[in-house]
Amino acid sequence: MKIKNLTLIIAAMLSASCANDNDFFPSFDDNCNWKTSLDEIITDNDQLFENRGIKITTIKFLKDISVDRELFFGDQYGSFPVYSKNDSVFTVITYNELVKNSDMYSFDTTSVVKNINRLIENSEDYEVVELTWLCENKTYNSLAFFNTRTGELEYDNMLFNMSTISRYERESFSRTIVITETESGVADSGSDCVVYQIGNSILAKSGINWTVRGTWDRNLYYDYEDDYYIYYNVYSTFTVSHVQMTPISYILSDDDSDVFYETRDYSVSGSSTYNFTYAIWAGPQGGLNLNQFGDHTAFLISEPPRVFASRFSEGEGRLVSTVKMVSPTNGIIKRPKK
Repeated sequence: MKIKNLTLIIAAMLSASCANDNDFFPSFDDNCNWKTSLDEIITDNDQLFENRGIKITTIKFLKDISVDRELFFGDQYGSFPVYSKNDSVFTVITYNELVKNSDMYSFDTTSVVKNINRLIENSEDYEVVELTWLCENKTYNSLAFFNTRTGELEYDNMLFNMSTISRYERESFSRTIVITETESGVADSGSDCVVYQIGNSILAKSGINWTVRGTWDRNLYYDYEDDYYIYYNVYSTFTVSHVQMTPISYILSDDDSDVFYETRDYSVSGSSTYNFTYAIWAGPQGGLNLNQFGDHTAFLISEPPRVFASRFSEGEGRLVSTVKMVSPTNGIIKRPKK
């Protein structure tokens, strides 16, 4: 709805939506105001709010409010949705809490401050609406700023920073609301190998190549634009589907050497943490006993590494368990204007 240039002005003049055809510079009637804009946001994202365990409980129009930084960062309205860095859990905290524990949360301070400074400089251009949110049985307040002329939402501490918002006037300044993209991808990969050799002669190798596969959820926040591109801050989280493990197996002589490998993927689909275990060994025939009696019996991949190490008298081997979270990433991307 935000008019950018003469072409858009002419297009708006020809449109019957929210515009007066008799005016060169379109005026917007009561069908296009902060109420209709907010209703659209809530309707479009109702399911997404529910999935995040968050909802708007109260809406209150504020008249003649004085706009300053305290409104955005103070205890009364300075609430922000964030993701924890260690496990990507969504929560809402105050700005003061965020500053005290900045190393624990992912937060795009640059874009937030830039937009808040712009609003303060042009505070007379906006109608201000107080939103009360419920999240994790706690209430939080934020201030939503709507363009007085167009009724368009231009900033809110919660809505601007929430990576659950998927659509609202993307072609206008409300591109600052996040655009969510999902794509399959790889988060991590690696390999491990043991070698059995005599002198310079390699008789056997055993190992695995592993790749963590899943889905990248990329949340694009409008930053700025020039004549050719729109620039976004992108905040990405990864959910694991599985760990793909491919054996490495080589034996020079079937009579003199042997290999062993076993893998197990314990990763939980949909989480941000991958968890897998593998056992590998390469050595001479008879150098590995998987069915000893005494302190331990048949081999189990869940056994301690020291137990597995005691099973072979010759050769090289190890049992390794890996548990690691895929941390969210931040960056800048640009998209050509269409």
